[in-house]
Amino acid sequence: MANAQRSWPELDQISSYLAKIGFPISGSLAPASRQGITSFVAVSPGELAVKISIDPELEEDFLTERAAASVLIGSQVWTPRLLHWDDSRSEFPGIVAIWDYASGEPLASQTWQPERWNEMARDLGAQIAEWQNLTSPPHPHFDIPTHDSWEPSLERALREGRVLPRDEAWFRSYGTHLDTSLATEAPSVFLHNDLHSGNVMVTHAAKLAGIIDWGDAGFGDPVLDFHCLMAPLLPGLIEGYSAAGGSVDEAFAGRLMQAHFCRVVADFARPWTGDWLSWTGQVRWEALESFWDSRPGSIWRHWLPL
Repeated sequence: MANAQRSWPELDQISSYLAKIGFPISGSLAPASRQGITSFVAVSPGELAVKISIDPELEEDFLTERAAASVLIGSQVWTPRLLHWDDSRSEFPGIVAIWDYASGEPLASQTWQPERWNEMARDLGAQIAEWQNLTSPPHPHFDIPTHDSWEPSLERALREGRVLPRDEAWFRSYGTHLDTSLATEAPSVFLHNDLHSGNVMVTHAAKLAGIIDWGDAGFGDPVLDFHCLMAPLLPGLIEGYSAAGGSVDEAFAGRLMQAHFCRVVADFARPWTGDWLSWTGQVRWEALESFWDSRPGSIWRHWLPL
């Protein structure tokens, strides 16, 4: 449903609600620049963010975020704290969650210059190791992340003309090779599970500011916290991850390359419409080729295309 068609809460009503429950704000509320399909978000910069669900059938992410917040309490993960939870629906039709304000801007909004983000990538890799070391009892609202298949995306890319028939054999051969990495059983760790550049907050000085949106958190293969980011960031991410105690070997590299290849082919397979989603697929593919051309360390050697 388009944003203009949504029934969003009034900002004055939200401000009054905040004062009523003990969270008066010194500034003013404004809609967040990015609105998802499941919620309305209003922010008071430097203070807090209010997230209100707008569709009862799409509240699972809210419940997952709340479960993740309980795991993250007391950790060294740079992420906003959950300050208040109200599922009474007495003030608003949906769930209300109040969070610390997330400073910075999404990495997705920044100019793509891989060398500029090396330090940020190392810090993010260390953060990934931090939260993957956390433990939690089973929870019904956690996701169960798994590896995807590249084959349906390749079929779609062929139909859309994004992959030429003459290249089909190469894609199938390389994808099949990467799939052999999945024969190695992976450990199960706590995952953000949606760590793309829109959920990584950075400063204008190219530093890591924090990580947001834990609505897909769960337990699964450690590599599934890496594969949504641009491939040239991988060396820095892995460097920071390893330095912070993350376990990396050739099997890890293979599973990561398989997951990343699936994501890139899926993005690349979108019909070409000229919008930013179309360009994302092209940029991701070129970034992956750049990573291959950089001839990364020995753990990747077996998984690079010939």
